Amino acid sequence: MLKIGHAEADISTAGPVHLLGQFYMRINQGILDPVTAHAAAFDDGREAVIMLSVDTEEICDYLTDEICERVRKIDKSVPVDRLIVNATHTHGAPSYCRDDHPGLSEPSQFPHPQIEIPDPNEYRAELVEKLAAAICRAWQTREPGGIAYGYGYAVVGHSRRVCYSTSHNGTVGIGRNGSCQMYGQTGDADFSHFENGAGDPTIQLLYTFDAADHLTGAIINIPCPFQLDECIELTTASFANEIRQSILKQHPNINILLQSGAGGDVSPRRLYANAAENRRFRLKYPDMKPKTPEWFARLDIAERVSTAFDEVLGWAQTAIEHDPVVKCMACDIALSTRTLSAEERQFVQWRNEQLQKQPYLKAGKKTPAEILRANSARRSYLNLAKEVLSRKSGKTSVNIHAASIGDVALVSLPFELYQDYQYRIQARSPFVQTFLIQMANASCGYISTERADAGQGYSAGFLNTVSPRGGTEYVEQVLTLLQTLQSNNDDKIKRCQP
Repeated sequence: MLKIGHAEADISTAGPVHLLGQFYMRINQGILDPVTAHAAAFDDGREAVIMLSVDTEEICDYLTDEICERVRKIDKSVPVDRLIVNATHTHGAPSYCRDDHPGLSEPSQFPHPQIEIPDPNEYRAELVEKLAAAICRAWQTREPGGIAYGYGYAVVGHSRRVCYSTSHNGTVGIGRNGSCQMYGQTGDADFSHFENGAGDPTIQLLYTFDAADHLTGAIINIPCPFQLDECIELTTASFANEIRQSILKQHPNINILLQSGAGGDVSPRRLYANAAENRRFRLKYPDMKPKTPEWFARLDIAERVSTAFDEVLGWAQTAIEHDPVVKCMACDIALSTRTLSAEERQFVQWRNEQLQKQPYLKAGKKTPAEILRANSARRSYLNLAKEVLSRKSGKTSVNIHAASIGDVALVSLPFELYQDYQYRIQARSPFVQTFLIQMANASCGYISTERADAGQGYSAGFLNTVSPRGGTEYVEQVLTLLQTLQSNNDDKIKRCQP
């Protein structure tokens, strides 16, 4: 019989921490809405898998390691080698990152006069304690229950890669634009198309029930990062908060675990017909004052998701399963890295030299906030340039978890994965439904496609560690793992354990 446990934790802090999500640094000015973590444990008596969703920008591998280490000290019975930790990818969570994080700057690396910034290591210690405790509570409170699953439709993600009929050359940090640009202007006369069309409107849902078939929780996998209001100086879970609130109005006291599916080339922003969207919001929310610049869009998304949640629940709960088999395996897989051409290396070196020559801003010339933004961005770009220039050709190793609960598969991906790869996996998966969980257990950057690399722009090209060839390798190796899980060959599964 399947046993299921749930737990959650508030991981907010009101202190003047800096917030993850941009190359420049923002100091928290208060809590707009809480950032939280949600855990769910599944155990069939033979095998188990534990899911943990965290309202943060990314999951670094050292955070996963520290969580597992702390869980072992609290409760050695918890199978932490079966743990999948994902970020919802909000851009409003406190930073826990170490100074050696490529592409980000930390307080010790640049001058920030008149602004005190707490050491992110202090918050990470608090964060690890709360996350480990939530995992242990979910495991320790397992009770007999069942699952039901299905998919629905709720438009959340839109393509964020705008393509043009002519090249829009220009530098972006140490990167550059070409015929494509992230968040490009669609009103330009040479706007041609969105690179990946409209994005994926499908959301995957896995519901949990107690022994009496009462709803206890749900995993909601949405192929889009949770990152509206990504530049404000307030702690926020973005529209993850509104999704939870909307669902909890109809289903109080359940645990809602949100996952960002593959969404490396999409965002929740609609980049065209803005006048029509603004009119929609004025008429739909006539008496409401927005709390943030993108508040109405957050509410709008939440309503669509909660409607889909109820629609799928209505028919999925007619097929609750109390005895699904749980399987889980973890493997290190090797993926081809993105090799810089001689011309690309020359460009990055040139940008790096330009940045090195720029002096840090000092007190008195601009406001402390302006100095913080400029100096932290410069340091971030220098850190990223150092990482790109030190990169070696060949293979990079990443750890992948693949689990199944009955006919549902769940796969971790430590990337921001372009949706083309998700389509390939889901189209060929041997399982009825396959959840791809982005930004899980580690953070290894984007995997773009060959067509995206040709168009350049942020999230594509030489800034990425893994190449499009590595993306294809990822697809094939994930499918091999899924086929192994489906084969019921315990020996093969065991040989792939960490």
